[in-house]
Order: sequence, then structure tokens, then C-alpha cells
Amino acid sequence: MLTRCVLRMGALVALAVFIGFAPASPGAAANPSFGPANGDLEQGDDVPTSWQAVNAEDGSGSWSWDAEHVHGGKRAYRIRKENAQGYSQLISDPVPLTVGVEYEVTGWIRMNRRSSAGIYFMVSQYRSDSDAMQLPNAFGDSGALHPASGEWEQIRCRFQVREGNTLVRIHALIAFAPGDITWDDIVVGPVAAGPEPRYEAPQAEV
Repeated sequence: MLTRCVLRMGALVALAVFIGFAPASPGAAANPSFGPANGDLEQGDDVPTSWQAVNAEDGSGSWSWDAEHVHGGKRAYRIRKENAQGYSQLISDPVPLTVGVEYEVTGWIRMNRRSSAGIYFMVSQYRSDSDAMQLPNAFGDSGALHPASGEWEQIRCRFQVREGNTLVRIHALIAFAPGDITWDDIVVGPVAAGPEPRYEAPQAEV
């Protein structure tokens, strides 16, 4: 069941709930794509173009291209997180979006070995004249477990651009435990409006 990600204050890796990992429902549209740039993770040298690969808060890990495990295109991007401390994340360049519109970020992950690590999206928002995060951020479900089945799994998170903000960054995170994961095909798109509720006027009883 598709549900919404949670808006949270506080630490970057704060636990978040209420996000689905099932295929998209009719009300969730990732097309047309509004970014992020190089979301298919095809271009770049050591790191995908238009992205940063970061280990933080005492997290350690190594990043590399993955041409063996690919969801789409010719390659994907892999992180081998080595410890439980901190987190490792891919951070997109700023993506311009429209105030008041609800969007959804989706991406594909492949677990390359069993792990209890949290794997999820965070979406941060910014004003056009500032690099400071405009809290709260939107988080996906950091507590979901992902099987090392050799299959690709889609994760997602919905968010709405708040008044005064014009840019977002997509953060693709792994935290809480060592893990080996490959990311691919990260897309942001507007959430399609659902069907109008049907109304039938009451009929007088005969």
C-alpha cells in the first residue's frame, strides 16, 4: 500500500515511517520526470555527475560504479558501508520545483548482501537565495527491511514544496548498519490527481 513519507525535524537519520515499497498506485506518477539531473546515474567519472557521494557522522564506506548489477542503462552506483555509525548518502544537485505541488521521488535499490541497514530517501528544501535547509525535511521509511534476493526493489517518498522554497535536493541514504547496496534510476515527478469522487443525488423512496 502506498503511503506518505513523514516530515521530521532533527537528525538526518531520524527514524521515519509511513512509506510504501509496493509498485506505484494509480495516483502516484513519476512521469513526466522533473529531475534530478543524471538520475539514471549513467554519467560521471569517480562520482555520478550532478551528485555528491558522502560519508558522514563517523560513517565509513566505499563508492564505485556497478556494471554487473544494473536496473536500466549500462551501469549503476554502489555503496559498501563498512560500519554501523553515521550514514552514507548520494546527494543530488538542486532540483527546481513548483511551490504547493505534491511530488514523488522514486528509485531502485538492489541489496547485494543481507543487511539490517536503513535505506531510504530524504528530501531537503531550499530558498532560491540560500543554501540553508528549510526544515522540516521529508523522510522515507528508514526502518523497512530489504531482502537480499538479487531482485531490484523500488522505494519512494512523497513531499510537497512549501511556500518560500523553490529548490529541493534528493538524498539517497544508507544508515544504522553495514550494508552493500546498488542505486539506480532515481526520478522525481508530480503526483497525479486521483479521480473525482462520484456523487449521486439521493432518490426519494417510492
